[in-house]
Amino acid sequence: MQLLIRISRLGLALATTLTLLVAQNVTAQVSRDTPFYVDSINYDPNIPRPETVIGHPLGHRIARNDLLVQYLRIIAELTPRITVETMAYTHEGRPILALTITSPENHARIDTIKAAHVALSDPTSRQEVDNDMPIITWLNYGVHGAEVSSTDSSMAVAYHLAAAEGDEIEATLQQSVIILIAVFNPDGNSRMSAWNHMHGGYVPVSNPSHRLHNTFWPGGRTNHYWFDLNRQWLIIQHPGPRGWVAKFHEWKPNITVDYHEMGQNSTYYFHPGAPNRTFPYIPDRSMELLDQVSDRARSWLDSEQRLYFNEENYDNYYIGKGSTYPHMHASMGMLFEQASSEGFLDTPHGVLSFRDNIRTQYRTSLEMIRAGVEMREELLQYQRDFSSESFELIDEDAIKGYVFSAPGDKARAYHAIDILNRHQIQVNRLEQDITVDNIEFTADNSYLVLADQAQYRMVKALFEKITNFEDNTFYDVSAWTLPLAFDFDYASLGSRDIRGNVVGEIITAKFPSESAPARADFAYMFSWSNYYAPKAVYRLLNAGVRPKFANKPVTIDTANGPVDLDRGGILVPLGWQGGDLMDSEIHDLLSVIAREDGIEVHAINSGHTPSIGMDLGSPNFTNITKPKVLLLVGNGITAYDAGEVWHQLDARMNMPVHMYDK
Repeated sequence: MQLLIRISRLGLALATTLTLLVAQNVTAQVSRDTPFYVDSINYDPNIPRPETVIGHPLGHRIARNDLLVQYLRIIAELTPRITVETMAYTHEGRPILALTITSPENHARIDTIKAAHVALSDPTSRQEVDNDMPIITWLNYGVHGAEVSSTDSSMAVAYHLAAAEGDEIEATLQQSVIILIAVFNPDGNSRMSAWNHMHGGYVPVSNPSHRLHNTFWPGGRTNHYWFDLNRQWLIIQHPGPRGWVAKFHEWKPNITVDYHEMGQNSTYYFHPGAPNRTFPYIPDRSMELLDQVSDRARSWLDSEQRLYFNEENYDNYYIGKGSTYPHMHASMGMLFEQASSEGFLDTPHGVLSFRDNIRTQYRTSLEMIRAGVEMREELLQYQRDFSSESFELIDEDAIKGYVFSAPGDKARAYHAIDILNRHQIQVNRLEQDITVDNIEFTADNSYLVLADQAQYRMVKALFEKITNFEDNTFYDVSAWTLPLAFDFDYASLGSRDIRGNVVGEIITAKFPSESAPARADFAYMFSWSNYYAPKAVYRLLNAGVRPKFANKPVTIDTANGPVDLDRGGILVPLGWQGGDLMDSEIHDLLSVIAREDGIEVHAINSGHTPSIGMDLGSPNFTNITKPKVLLLVGNGITAYDAGEVWHQLDARMNMPVHMYDK
C-alpha cells in the first residue's frame, strides 16, 4: 500500500541524510534531480503537465482521481493524437477512461485499422498482416486502487505521448495504436487518496507507525464492494471489468501491460513468470515472445542500475488476471510490480521515493510501447498464427463441445451464458433431448458450447476439469470450471453426440422474464430453486405480504395442470393477508416478480392439493419473517468475504445490509 505525503526538497534531503546514517550500504538510487521525463526529447509547451491540474508535482502526494480524470480530458482536447471515451462508470459513479492514442492520420482511419486488426483473430477471415498495419498496445493502470505509482504514472505516460516532439514519437504513433486505461479502479483509488490527503503534511514522516502508513479497513485495493478487480477478467461481475473486457475484444491488443505495486522489501518484478506455472492452453510461443518484449524493460532498468527479477513468485496460470487473460487471446500479457514506497522509506534495497516509483512505471511504459513497434510484424503474425492454429487444435481434440443445463433455474443459466457471451464464446440451444453419461438433457433448458469456434482455447479453459499440474504451487486461483461453479448438469460431447438435429440456433444472454400469472382465487406459489427467489420473497415481505414456505415437497393444481414443487416452495395465500392489501395488488406484485425476477408464478384456485398431508393450510407450511441483515466489518474481518456478502444481498437481492464495525 502506498500512503503518501507531500515532500519538499528540504524534507527529502533530511530524510535521505537520516536514512544513510542508519543504513550505510544501500543500493544506489536515481537522484531526486534526475529529470522525470525523457531529457533528450522536447515537449510541446502548449500541452500542460500534470502538476498544472492536480496542484502538485507528480510524486509529492497521491493525485485526486477527479483531477486525474480532468487532466486527461484536458490534454485530449489539446492534441489530435488523443481521443477519450468513458469506458464504464463504477458503482460509485466515477468514470473509467479509455484513451486512444495514435497519429492524426491513423485517427482518420481508425475504424478501418480496428476492423483489419480484429480480423487477424478470426480464423475464417482472409486478413493477413500488411506493412501498414499498426501494433496495438494496451496499458492498464490502477486496477488495485492503493497501488498508486501505477495510477499516477498514467498521467506521465499520457503527457509524454501527447507532448513529445520529434521523428521518434511521430514514427511510434504512426506504427502504434495505444489504448491507455486510467484508472481501472477509481473507487478504491479515491479511498486511498482521501486517506493520504487527510493525514499527509508538508514534511515527510517515514516512521512506519505513523497513522498515514497504516492500512485502513478495507484499504484502497478493492472496488466499492471490496472485490479484487484483478480477478474479474474471467467472471466480469462489475461495471469496470465488463467495460474493459468489451474494450479489449473491440481491439484485440498485441501487448497488454498491467501495472501494480508489491511490498516495500521487494525490488521490481515483471513477466515472464515462473516457467512451470503457465496455463496449459497458453502456447509456448507466447512465453518466448513475452521474454523478448521484456528485454526492452531490462535494458532500461540496467541502464539505471535498478534491481529487478523475472521468472519467479508470479505466474501465468489463472486466466482471470489482467496479465494472463491476454495470453488466451494472442496478446503479450505483461505484469509489472513496483516495490511500494510508502511515501519515503529506507528498505533493504535502498531509499524508495514515490516520485521515483512513478518515474519507473512511466519509463517502462514507454519501453513497452517501443517493444511493440520493434516487434510489430512478429507480434501481428503471431496473432494471425494463433487464430489459424485453433482449427488444428479443434481437429485433434476428441471433445467437440459441451452441453449444460440448470433445470428449474433459468436465471442461473442466463448469468452463465452472459459470461460466455462477454468472452465472445458462441452458445447454441439444444435442439432435441439427448442423454450423455447417463444425464438427461432436455431441449427446453439445455445449451451447447461447441469447440469449433474462434474462442476454442477459452471454451476449453472454462469447461475442462484440469487436475494434473506441472507444479502444485500457485500464486492464487487454480480451478474455475464454469459449469461446476454454477452447479450445472453438464457433459462433454464427442462427434457422435452432435450428429443429426442436435445443434440449435445461436443465442445471446437474455434475462428470462416470465409472463404474469393467471389471477388466482386462493393462492400463488413459486419454486425456491430460482436464483432470484430470495429477492422475490424479500420484495413480498417489504410490501407487507405474509408468505409461507413448504417444509415438504408438494404437488399443486394449476390452470395448466399439476405442478410439482420441491421442499422450500413459496406460498402466498390470498384472503388472510390483512391490512389494506387487496388480491389484485398481490397479483400485480407477483406479476412484477415474474417479469423482473424471472420467476414462474403459479395461480392456485383451491386450498386442497393432490399431495397427501400437504393441503395449503397444513402445518407443514411455515410463516416467513422479514429478515434484518447485520454484517460485521472492520479490522479482523476479511474484506473480500464481507464484500461478497454485501454485493450479493445489496446489488443482487435488493436487501438492505446493516454494517456493524467489529
